Amino acid sequence: MKKQLLLLALAGLFITPAQAQVEDVSLIVTPTAGYNWFDKKSTIDNGFMYGGQVGFGFGKIIELRGIYERSANLKQNFGKYEKDIQGVFPGFNFQGRNVKVTRIGGEFKANIPTGIVSPYILVGTGVQTFKKESGTVNGTDEKLENLYGNAGLGFKVNLGQRVTFNVEGRGYVYNMNASSFLYDPSGTSSFDDWVNNQERQRMFNWGVNAGLQFYLGGRNEKYLSPLDRAYLSRFNNSVKGVHVSLAPVAAYMKFNDKSGFKSTTFLGGDLEVNFSDFVGLKGYYYQAANISKDRFRFDYLSMFGLDFVGRLNVPRGIVPYVTVGGGYLYAQDGYTGKEKVLMPGTYEVPSSAYYAKGGVGLEIPLSTHVGLFGSANILYTIDENEQTDVLGIRSVDQLRQHQMYNAGLRIKIGKKANTRTAVNDAFDDRYSGKVNEYEKQIKDYQKQIDAYDAREEELKKELLDAYEKNDTLRMAEINREREVNQVKKEQAAAPKKEEKVKEKKDVSTPSSDKNLIRMTPAELESLIEKTIREVESDSAINIESRLDRLEQLLINSNRQGAVTPQTTQDYQQKTGAPQPAVDDAHKAANDRLIQEISKLNQKLEEQNRQINDLKLKNAEQSKVVVVSPETPATTSPSQAIVPATNEPMVARTVHHTVGQNGVSLFVGPNFGSATTFNMGARGYFGLGNSIFQLMPEAYVALGKKVGFGFDGNVIANIPTHSLFSPYVGVGAGIHNLDKFRFSTNVVLGTTYNLGYGALFADYSVRGLFKNNQIAVGYILKF
Repeated sequence: MKKQLLLLALAGLFITPAQAQVEDVSLIVTPTAGYNWFDKKSTIDNGFMYGGQVGFGFGKIIELRGIYERSANLKQNFGKYEKDIQGVFPGFNFQGRNVKVTRIGGEFKANIPTGIVSPYILVGTGVQTFKKESGTVNGTDEKLENLYGNAGLGFKVNLGQRVTFNVEGRGYVYNMNASSFLYDPSGTSSFDDWVNNQERQRMFNWGVNAGLQFYLGGRNEKYLSPLDRAYLSRFNNSVKGVHVSLAPVAAYMKFNDKSGFKSTTFLGGDLEVNFSDFVGLKGYYYQAANISKDRFRFDYLSMFGLDFVGRLNVPRGIVPYVTVGGGYLYAQDGYTGKEKVLMPGTYEVPSSAYYAKGGVGLEIPLSTHVGLFGSANILYTIDENEQTDVLGIRSVDQLRQHQMYNAGLRIKIGKKANTRTAVNDAFDDRYSGKVNEYEKQIKDYQKQIDAYDAREEELKKELLDAYEKNDTLRMAEINREREVNQVKKEQAAAPKKEEKVKEKKDVSTPSSDKNLIRMTPAELESLIEKTIREVESDSAINIESRLDRLEQLLINSNRQGAVTPQTTQDYQQKTGAPQPAVDDAHKAANDRLIQEISKLNQKLEEQNRQINDLKLKNAEQSKVVVVSPETPATTSPSQAIVPATNEPMVARTVHHTVGQNGVSLFVGPNFGSATTFNMGARGYFGLGNSIFQLMPEAYVALGKKVGFGFDGNVIANIPTHSLFSPYVGVGAGIHNLDKFRFSTNVVLGTTYNLGYGALFADYSVRGLFKNNQIAVGYILKF
């Protein structure tokens, strides 16, 4: 029964439909236990090890983690060494000791997301320590440290939202004297000389371990709707997709006191490729510089390398990051290191060396495409006194530790992320069912409204015909039907406002008369006169509004019906004359209203005729080029856009770089006092709405020797009505080509609008023709 329960539990692990992989940045914690097979030459028995892993996950694929492991109850096993010694010293036996093994290191883990069970790859390095207990009571334990490298494979099984079960196997490689643990800690062994003569050997350990990995932070994509993901991306992204960034950098290297290199300042640049918001690869090149009050020159020392960059925040905020990598410290011919203490005036000449590097930094965004950054780094090189290479390193004692601090301005090259469309699409998808249902209702209502509008047009024609025939009774019937038609139209347009519609009642039924206010003919005539005076005197009311008011008054007047008997006596007392017949009174009122309506209609027609004449006159006077979407645009923004025909047309204008910000990359030759090939970058910053822009520039010059330059220019764009926009500029800068100097600049060039930016070509005169640069490149505007 217990076996069956165990099998069911194990099967449950592999069929759990959970997705624990998280996006964004997460903190990972993994307790582990495993078994290790040590190299037989190390004299260590195989055994169990336990420990833990802590680190960061950068999205779904890359993880960077620290490793700690230690052994449990390991002992020495001398094996063939004991037999070899017994051949020289018969009857000799080694005394076994307890041994403790610890590993401290770091690893990259690359996940291959394939489902519930996902494989991954491991690569790492660290320090492996062997500690053997002393054979005497007061003796000192023997301790050996070795640098190791490791690689491995593993797979994970998702157990829950943020938990995985990991199984992984690794191979370790390290250098160690094969007989190091044959020494007698008491120092009385008669074969120590034989041990000292043993050469070091490369050894291999193999291990397998398992653990539960917990993801803290980040988000689980399985439990986010498309709308949630779209909104999150709107606040996360700054530059769209895979993009590159450039950065001029200044760095200070503090070399180890025991190193032959002297502490110095470096100048150079970074080129970084960002695969996501959190993961990137950075290549860099720095040149040592001697900077003093009276001169500046580059030294004969350079460094270049490649770093992994892992960011711990989205790029729209302050972003901490970590870097891990390595490179080469190149001491060129002519480089002199530190001055020798015992021999003043003479200098050490250190050799070039490989280094490993790790660091932490902080980036502060200034805009979508520009940010400031700074970092602190630790570098390790092999001690110059060690006669070995990278593959021959045994312990940390053979390394020298150095510190480097750098800072720079990072310029991101790429299109600004626009996630509004994704948000809208996700919103539409989520509510598409309700939206479609609502749109269908709207179409049904619109059909009803169109039918009522068509009937309204027919009634207007009938009303005009009745007016020409002076048929007041028919006019009154038409007006009643128009009102009924209007109420039904409102019901179709706003079906949810049923209570308000019900209050209006059906005006065609006798019951609606109780909601009317009865007036005498004199009161009605007075109201008509007052309304006509208002619409004639109020210039703020347009003709259409006046017509609406008079037509409404006409409708109301025809709804009055017979005058009540109580009002007849009042009329005679007020006017001294008998009250006219009701039909005559209403007929006179209707005639007056219809006469005013006719006048307003004539004014409206005259006004429309004047507007049409004015449009035709403006169209003849304006020089307008109206183009179809397929035709290149040549009109200026100030020209009027008037359709020449009833066919749909599109008028387009050409834009230029006035007031726009951007960055660019350029290449081109330099000739004059030095002949070089220049590669560089520029920034463009608009000065208000003027035609002027601030254009800083930095470049590296490749020739007989490496040079550089930094410029600050102000350019003036010349507006045109074509795709070409010329510009001129002046400025100044520092340049190190044939020699280090300060120079003035004059720039002449033009841009050609293309895509989201513009191609450009220009000619720069530096130092009154001492150096001349021709540059071509592409401006990315933002």
